[in-house]
Amino acid sequence: MHSGVWGDFRNMDPRHMNTIAPAHPKARFDLYHLGVPDIRAAIMVGAMQPNVCTNLCWVHLVSPQMARTGIDELLDLIPVNKVLGFGGDYGIPVEKIVGHLRIAKENIAGVLGAMIDRGQMDMDDAKEIMQKWLWENPLKLYNKIKLPPVNVERK
Repeated sequence: MHSGVWGDFRNMDPRHMNTIAPAHPKARFDLYHLGVPDIRAAIMVGAMQPNVCTNLCWVHLVSPQMARTGIDELLDLIPVNKVLGFGGDYGIPVEKIVGHLRIAKENIAGVLGAMIDRGQMDMDDAKEIMQKWLWENPLKLYNKIKLPPVNVERK
């Protein structure tokens, strides 16, 4: 579901999923843009509706700070298998994806690093989250062929 971000976003309020998702329990929903500007509402919808995944597409570009705050809060409430950490409904040249992905990785890594520093997770947990959010979860949600895991070790 396209939620938030552009124009008159009142009709794209993520809270609408509280009616739509239970009415279609066999459907899987991808809640775009983490509901910007209603990020907390989108997080609660993702936490409460079993068939709704939250998607941070475009959030990293719209507001990196809003993305980081949202990531920090959604990690408290949403299982890691229900989050897509990056993406876009691009209607523009694909070259911009590279920069967007870099910002997304920096945002996610920054939040995960702070959680490691606070003792809330370890490096293995952070790597698993990155693997799920940026690789496994999108493949599973969109029924793509299961590919072997990517080696996340830095050389």
